[in-house]
Amino acid sequence: MNGRASKTPLAVYDEGLAHTSSAFEE
Repeated sequence: MNGRASKTPLAVYDEGLAHTSSAFEE
């Protein structure tokens, strides 16, 4: 079962944004 499927679109977007920010910081 995919845990991401139970998340709201905003949560998925926010999570992706956090990963993107971390990538740019490094």
